[in-house]
Amino acid sequence: MKKKEFSENRKRQIASLRRQGKTYEEIGQLMGITRQRVEQLDESTPRTKYSTMQSGWVNRYLRGENAYQIAEKDNVAYMVVRYQLKKAGLILKDGRRK
Repeated sequence: MKKKEFSENRKRQIASLRRQGKTYEEIGQLMGITRQRVEQLDESTPRTKYSTMQSGWVNRYLRGENAYQIAEKDNVAYMVVRYQLKKAGLILKDGRRK
């Protein structure tokens, strides 16, 4: 069985177990993987708004926009943008660019 097929089977199995009301912890124990890995494989898990926006923010920041401009254009709090850019390793503790 190819790796992709194995992953697809796992995803189907996880979806089935979730419909049965199993928790990520229970599924992880049944499948021999961590709760976090189960959550990653569960496609029904909504991704956070900011994590999907982060890559765009990073690109815009690298092209010269500052965190205030990004926050204003995307209608999000400045501190959220700053936190995501800091998490990506682009902003120092005192707010300066690396």
